[in-house]
Amino acid sequence: MGCASQRAGCLRAVPASTLALAEPGTVYPFVDGTILTQTPTAAFTSGQFNQVPVVSGGNHDEWRIFVADQYDFAGNPLVTPTQYQDATIALWGPTLGPIVYGVVYPLANYPNPGIALGASGTDGIFACPERNSVRLLAQNVTTFAYEFNDESAPDLFAPTALATFPLGAYHGSEIQYLFNFNERFAGTNPFTRQQQALSNSMISYWTSFATNSDPNSAGQPMWSPYSSGTDQFQSLLPPTPVVESTLDSDHKCSAFWNTF
Repeated sequence: MGCASQRAGCLRAVPASTLALAEPGTVYPFVDGTILTQTPTAAFTSGQFNQVPVVSGGNHDEWRIFVADQYDFAGNPLVTPTQYQDATIALWGPTLGPIVYGVVYPLANYPNPGIALGASGTDGIFACPERNSVRLLAQNVTTFAYEFNDESAPDLFAPTALATFPLGAYHGSEIQYLFNFNERFAGTNPFTRQQQALSNSMISYWTSFATNSDPNSAGQPMWSPYSSGTDQFQSLLPPTPVVESTLDSDHKCSAFWNTF
């Protein structure tokens, strides 16, 4: 920023737009000992956090949109086994990568390389860390855990026609079920009747939680607080949310990602 003095006063004089341009990617918080005194994992483990009820969850196919963005939308879709191996090593590194593509996520178990890479990325980066956080949070506060599971979620964010595989319940696909911006920005409502029913349930859950610290209300399927004993998540899929108990095995958490 051109602050030779390295003083806060200089940074405060820099326009916000200039700061934003200097950090074009994801901005991560860091432990400074004052504002953040420990990492989220440490805080959740110790119970030293603001103890209020929590709704926490993720999407079943989070990483597929990142695979599509990096490869398909760039005109270089993953097609061959070698491309899959190279992409897996690029994601997980030279030590873990061969284990991922050779043992845990072999290409033969998936329809194509994009879905295979999307599976390991979803599980290792999103689903299993999310489950770990939920399990820690639930030791101290009432925690309502979910997984968004509409595999046919409308695509509002990406050129689906350029993808060589279905995006499924991709990262960000649940947002359109909570906020009415499809008609506002796309000029139409892309939901089927069943998807609209799911949207109505999700809006009811979130609104009830914001009002009462509890997502449950009359007319909606019961959403019980998370318990490590049952390990149940509320599966948000059309038309009606149901309870699921297979997130751990579906995403290979205990079997692989939580073993190191």
